[in-house]
Amino acid sequence: MNYIINCLNHFDMLIPIINLFTLKYLFNFIYYIKLKEHLNSFATSVINASTMGETMGVLLGDSMILRKTVSLIVATLAFTLMFTSQATAAKKVTPTELPGGKVVSAEDVKALLGMSGVYIYDMRKAINFGKGHVPGATTVPYQWIKKDKDPAKRTGSFKTEKITTDKNATLVFYSDGPTGWKSYYAAKWAVDNGYKNVLYMREGSAGWFSKKYPFE
Repeated sequence: MNYIINCLNHFDMLIPIINLFTLKYLFNFIYYIKLKEHLNSFATSVINASTMGETMGVLLGDSMILRKTVSLIVATLAFTLMFTSQATAAKKVTPTELPGGKVVSAEDVKALLGMSGVYIYDMRKAINFGKGHVPGATTVPYQWIKKDKDPAKRTGSFKTEKITTDKNATLVFYSDGPTGWKSYYAAKWAVDNGYKNVLYMREGSAGWFSKKYPFE
């Protein structure tokens, strides 16, 4: 399929919009829908064009390939934009501040290990907890009740009975990392329910493991 790749190398105006990887598969699709002969001629003309003006002339002059190509590009762009928006929403990071509580680092939590009156809660799924967690942490999986692209509109719950009733104790909440909204909401719940020393380890298990701290 070298002629397709060579053809793509002349699409300087399209590359900023659609990545090269997508375009290669786009033209592979065109090839497999019985346009091999037409595409060969089209690609050769584009390759032989010495200027962008000539290249665009070939594109505009070949109405059949242009119509099918544009249709596929539009469909690909629509799908890509939809997928990208969902992925971006899913990766939206949590706030860097916790009103009524405190955002702490993995180093801060490490210094608290073994101290009395300190309770560490892992809000991830039980299966992830089993793969490794902060020493002494208690698993309290946070479950989403209502999911939404915007984390601020989500609602969830967890077994609050597993949280200490001592409102003066130090509570540490963590989940996966900066995109771990489960632990953020759990920490916010603790603040709203009158706990005085609520700590949110925002960098989560990802930060803990990246620093090669001990885990269970």
